[in-house]
Amino acid sequence: MSVADSMIVYSKSVKSRYTKYGVSSSKIGICPNIQREDTFRNSLSNYLSIANRLIAERSLNGKRIVLFVGRLVKIKGVDRLLKAFIEVSKSVPDSLLVIVGDGPERLTLEKLALRSGIKEQVIFEGRLEGADLLVWYLLGDLFVLPSHHEPYGAVVNEALMAGMPVLCSNRAGASDLICEGKNGYIFDPYDTSRLARLIIEQLRNKSLVQEKIKLRQSLMPISFNESVQGFVQAVNYAFTTPN
Repeated sequence: MSVADSMIVYSKSVKSRYTKYGVSSSKIGICPNIQREDTFRNSLSNYLSIANRLIAERSLNGKRIVLFVGRLVKIKGVDRLLKAFIEVSKSVPDSLLVIVGDGPERLTLEKLALRSGIKEQVIFEGRLEGADLLVWYLLGDLFVLPSHHEPYGAVVNEALMAGMPVLCSNRAGASDLICEGKNGYIFDPYDTSRLARLIIEQLRNKSLVQEKIKLRQSLMPISFNESVQGFVQAVNYAFTTPN
C-alpha cells in the first residue's frame, strides 16, 4: 500500500486494520457501500399492496418474522442462526424465520431445520430479486446477519432503509451502521445463546410487529451523500498531498 496516494475502504474496522500496518489515517477515506435511500424507499412503497396481499396468501398474519438474505454458504453462519432459532421458536411460538437465498448449503440447512423440529417455523424462499425480494424487507420484523466473515454486508443497508432493526455480526463491516439500542445490536456470531436472547428480546417488543404493512421510518444512520464524503476525502488527499 506504500505506493498508493490514498485509499478507500468500506468500514472503520478495515481502516483500523490498515492503520495498524502503518498506513496514515488521513490517507484512508471510509465510504460505506450504500445506495441512495430515496430510490430504494420509493421502490419499497410501490410494493406495499403486494406485501399486504402476501400476508393473507401465506398465512403470515400475527407472525413475527426474522429475515435473513444472502448466499447459503458456510461463511454466512446460517447454521448458527438456525440453532439460535430453536430457542426462539420455544419462547416466541408465533415467530417465523424466513431465509432468502440459495447456495450449496441449502439442503444441509433444510435437514438441520427438520432435525431440530423447527421445520414448520422456517421458510426457505430461495433466491429472489426485484419485487419478490423487496416485499420481504417490508414484511420482516427483524433482520439478522450472522456471518463468520463479511467484508461489508450490503443487505444490512437495505434492512435499515426499510426501517427494520438489525442484529449484525461483529465480523461484518456493516456493523459500523449499528447504533446499539437504537437500530439494532452487534453480536459474536459464534455465541448462539446470546443471539437467541437478542432475537427473543426484539420479537417480544410489541411495537416491532406491524398490524398492517406500511413504509416504516428509515433506521439508516447516514445518508448516501454523507457516505460519499469518504470518497471525496481520499481523492482530495491523493491530489493535494505531495508524494
